[in-house]
Amino acid sequence: MIRYDMDIHAMEPRELWPAKWRSIWRDDATFKLDDYLRHLDSEKCDVGMFLPTRALFMDGFDVVQYQEWAHEFCENSDGRLWAAGWYNGIARNLSVLDSDAPIVALPEHARKIIYKTTRPVIVHSVARLAYSLDFHVDHALAHPVDAMKFIAELGAVGETPTCNIAILECGTWWIGGWMRRMQKENLNVPWDNIWFGIDINERSVERLRRVAGSDFPHYDQQDLNRLIDDEAPFRSALEFLGMET
Repeated sequence: MIRYDMDIHAMEPRELWPAKWRSIWRDDATFKLDDYLRHLDSEKCDVGMFLPTRALFMDGFDVVQYQEWAHEFCENSDGRLWAAGWYNGIARNLSVLDSDAPIVALPEHARKIIYKTTRPVIVHSVARLAYSLDFHVDHALAHPVDAMKFIAELGAVGETPTCNIAILECGTWWIGGWMRRMQKENLNVPWDNIWFGIDINERSVERLRRVAGSDFPHYDQQDLNRLIDDEAPFRSALEFLGMET
């Protein structure tokens, strides 16, 4: 069985950043292809889903430039890194994405396409200082709170998405209570269309479909070696991607 790390992040080089960010953002750390391949080897994963980092929170990123850079970066990995197509909410930019790859988007952008595309959609929040001016407080809140809102809005629409949806980095500790809340509010959430990125060793609702992601190379990455005897998240990732298990 192919083991996917569903949450590996690009560290986009400074030359791709929008001009205004080059003057205000000092973190220009970059990683080479070998760094990613060593990481995959260390966690005994076959493929990493390659997702944006700075492009998700730096407004003004050029989708075409990012997509070309990500594909070029991954094409020498012998199939071990797969660049997801980044959708930034602008409809015309869907046409520049690889037609076979999953799509990654912020929650508010994902809502625009989940009833139109059949490609897997990865929903990924970021800290944008929306909940607190303290980065770490905002980061702690952003992933689960954005996920709660996204799911409630799915329930309000009441339609079944045309694609599989994976919500990453939000954990699953809160979902049992949220399921009950959605039921009380008569919100018809299409749970069968949703997968969740797990925090390793957390307790979660048994019926949930979970995928595993390390969040490499971010500071809060987790070690997928702790799942070495648990095939379920890796099998579930293949189901999300529409591949044979």
